[in-house]
Amino acid sequence: MRVLVTGASGFLGRHACRALSGRGVDLVTLDLPGKPAPGPARHIECNPAAREGASRLAAEGPFDCVVHLAGATSGEYVNLHRANVLSVEAVLAPLGRSAGRMVLAGSSAVYGRVDPSRFPVGEDEPPAPVSPYGLSMARREEVACRLCGRLEMSLCTLRLFNLAGPGQEPVMLVPSAARQLAMIEAGLQPPVLRLGSLAARRDYVDARDAAEAFAAAVLEPGVSGVLNISSGVSTGSAEVVAMLAGFFDCRPEIDAAEDGRPAGVEDLPGNPAAAFAALGWAVSIPLEKTLADIALDWKERVAAVNGGRS
Repeated sequence: MRVLVTGASGFLGRHACRALSGRGVDLVTLDLPGKPAPGPARHIECNPAAREGASRLAAEGPFDCVVHLAGATSGEYVNLHRANVLSVEAVLAPLGRSAGRMVLAGSSAVYGRVDPSRFPVGEDEPPAPVSPYGLSMARREEVACRLCGRLEMSLCTLRLFNLAGPGQEPVMLVPSAARQLAMIEAGLQPPVLRLGSLAARRDYVDARDAAEAFAAAVLEPGVSGVLNISSGVSTGSAEVVAMLAGFFDCRPEIDAAEDGRPAGVEDLPGNPAAAFAALGWAVSIPLEKTLADIALDWKERVAAVNGGRS
């Protein structure tokens, strides 16, 4: 089976490539110029939205499956639209039916605010995004569905809930807190943990578990439609930070002042039953293990940088 993974050098992409490589597929990875290859597989550096890049991508086909992970999680809507929506057409247009089928990275952000009486939220919940990111991801699904329908291709969308794990950059709560804790432990930052609001609850999924879901979806060509990739339970942000801090030899003051952003979704646990029924997938890495591995990852990163400066 020949599989193309876009966004392969990203946080989820690296984990997904490892999971797929372990399944023995003929893996080809794609990313924009300047992005490093995530492993030993054949790697293509090009922008498929440009004419030269589109021609190069077309010459690489055919594939049995395209795993489209490329995208962005933050920024102005125009940039989110380009990264999350236009990228779908940029990949499918050069390949056409030679793409085989598509497994698409979606997001729970499309659900928006859901009444707690409907928790854990299922895939039949109507999309009602409240953030620019959520809007772009809802549009991403619409475009992928339209294009795959036109090409008579199968489409499986995995709606990812809150990913965490080693290798994540410090733009989200957990890796940001882990980086600061590692800096404080190493004596490189005053003992104050500066975070935004800790009022929200999140349904966390280890990125390595999410990668296994993508591998399972690739190897089950008969599976289509939308599947939640979630744990089924949510955990308070303050509790997560406290658990994470337990893996460091420091006890900093926590400055959890509001960060000035508009209020988002306070709680959104997802129902993973459909993913289990279709793929046999369920979370296998407990949150405590995820946080322990994140702590170790950031201790090693800080030690490497600090050692290089000494």
